[in-house]
Amino acid sequence: MKNNNYKYIAKINMKDDSSSFVKILKRIPAKSKVLEFGPAYGYMTRYMTEELLCDVTCVEIDPDAAEETKKYCNNMIIADIEKLDFGQVFENLTFDIITFGDVLEHLYNPGKVIKNCYNILKDNGKVLVSIPNITHISVISNLIMGRFEYSNSGILDNTHIRFFSRESILQLFTNNYYYAIIADRVKSTEFNPIHKDLKFDLLPVLNKMNPEYETYQFIIEAKKINSLLVKEIKQLKETLLQKQREIESYESKFSRFNLVTKVLFKPQKAFDRLVNKFKNTK
Repeated sequence: MKNNNYKYIAKINMKDDSSSFVKILKRIPAKSKVLEFGPAYGYMTRYMTEELLCDVTCVEIDPDAAEETKKYCNNMIIADIEKLDFGQVFENLTFDIITFGDVLEHLYNPGKVIKNCYNILKDNGKVLVSIPNITHISVISNLIMGRFEYSNSGILDNTHIRFFSRESILQLFTNNYYYAIIADRVKSTEFNPIHKDLKFDLLPVLNKMNPEYETYQFIIEAKKINSLLVKEIKQLKETLLQKQREIESYESKFSRFNLVTKVLFKPQKAFDRLVNKFKNTK
């Protein structure tokens, strides 16, 4: 989710509670070892380094942004996250905090990236994410009006590849063995002026059906599921898959048995009908 207002701002305003980056920073303990994906021009990076005294490693795809930000971090890696060899680049490294500030929506396969982070996150560490909410009222009202138009910023930023609701972003982490919660929200009730009349028609329905309609961005906090539990879950999945195959095999055999039974007993049924017909003619 692009925010060009931050491009030339090195210091972030921690009093701005409407900022998703402020909400993320407030959840980072001092002196943490942090891996920051997509730091852009370093507005979060500088605060973590100078104010929280964190040891920050950054991964940034834009060489110009990386050049600006590297002075605020201990290690700058210029790379495409989705092409990064996590095992090689982060060999023997683990982190207390991994951040994705408006990043996951720009990826083709965010689940794979989240999965790759599992082994480099400490057992008591956490992943902090800000992500736009595709079920926001501004998107819903546009759809009702027959519109789905990209823009230069916001939820429908023209660089966004993936879109998430509350349930789908939590499921993304669950699928990759994290326990995730909605830690906070950035709320906005902004409406395009042409939708003023529509707003009053929509609100009663949205209040009942979509309680997140005012949520502009979710702040996600995710932690690793215990490694032993992960192993048990994987084993259980394998067992369930094997049982499913056995059930399908039995169903196939039972189906063939039914077919044979029908063939074998069809003459008997014909004979019984003749007997009954003969009895009725007496």
